Amino acid sequence: MKHFGEPIQYLAREPIGLFSLIFTIAINIMATIPTYIAPYDPYRIDASNTFKPPSPMHPFGTDDLGRDVLSQVIYGARTSMMIAVAAVAFSALLGTILGIMAGYYGGRADLAVSMVIDAKLSIPTFFLVLVVIALFGGSIANMIIVIGITIWPPIARVVRALVNSIRASDFIEAARAIGASSIWIISKHIVPQIVGVVAVISILQMGSAVIIEAGLSFLGFGDPTLISWGKMLNIAQTYVEKALWIGLFPGLFLFLTILSLNILGDRLYEYYNPRLREIVSYL
Repeated sequence: MKHFGEPIQYLAREPIGLFSLIFTIAINIMATIPTYIAPYDPYRIDASNTFKPPSPMHPFGTDDLGRDVLSQVIYGARTSMMIAVAAVAFSALLGTILGIMAGYYGGRADLAVSMVIDAKLSIPTFFLVLVVIALFGGSIANMIIVIGITIWPPIARVVRALVNSIRASDFIEAARAIGASSIWIISKHIVPQIVGVVAVISILQMGSAVIIEAGLSFLGFGDPTLISWGKMLNIAQTYVEKALWIGLFPGLFLFLTILSLNILGDRLYEYYNPRLREIVSYL
């Protein structure tokens, strides 16, 4: 419990860190149980209740079809976080495997991974995602896979640098001297030392995944059957002068979610490995 409480205490040292933690937890609760939190059915159309401003009955107002904006914001959190978590998990797994291969084995493995990373970084991430989604469709599965494939290079680069540094340690040489296999050394000595850093970078990557999903939905490439913040902003741009609240609240939640994830990841990044920035600066 003490070990778990230490990063929480570190985050709570500054108001912005505490706010980011609380807001991130709240968004994840919204995403997990939206049915029990949303006051109305977000898909229910009520032609007699269109463009109602914020009120006690509808705290965030209603949209052009009479749907409750607060309920849509809550269900939009589910879409954004579901895609972000799954995409980042896939990205973390892929980036970690490739980073370990490059850092531990070096030579051709390092060269091959580095070439793939350089090739990926030469193409703008959002443009690549947009092209693939336009070709294969914006289903949840497609978005998860495409976003995961496009955001793994930063994780691979950091893991490669860390593993390369750990590989030169005396305890690794001692393990080799007693005949330990590479798989055993990686699983017992290397993975435990990098898992915390990978988790922290994954939190940072979640902000990127959320904004990519929102951007795709805003442009009309998301899943048309799901409510998302980007889709809400797309609809709201038509009525920005008549009903500002339709776009204000999903935009605000999108902004605060990305900001909170970035701050949370940055603070944990500093807590778990304060010297990691020095390593990354040489990449």
